[in-house]
Amino acid sequence: MRLIPRNLKQFGNSTFWAEKFRERYMRNLPFRELDRIVGNTSTDIPILTITGHYDGDQGGAMQYYRDHMKYGSEAARARHYLIIGPWMCRIPISRSTSTRSCPMAVAW
Repeated sequence: MRLIPRNLKQFGNSTFWAEKFRERYMRNLPFRELDRIVGNTSTDIPILTITGHYDGDQGGAMQYYRDHMKYGSEAARARHYLIIGPWMCRIPISRSTSTRSCPMAVAW
């Protein structure tokens, strides 16, 4: 399983990606195959969906999870994890962010 694009130089090249997006749009090509442009042929990675009881977008997170469970491959569904906790959506997204804004947040 490859998690890192083979061509890392293209990863942050906005001009390259703008051209590829336009090309795909103009030729009516599927966007889901964009990762193959840089050599990734598999997106077999685990997915973690986190939401909270007081999360304003809990419905969106749950809809995404339900859709993935309905339409995803068996292997993808087996690697999709869901955490619903007693918190709001203000969980810190980096180790340097304080957890004081959400007392139930887990510092990682």
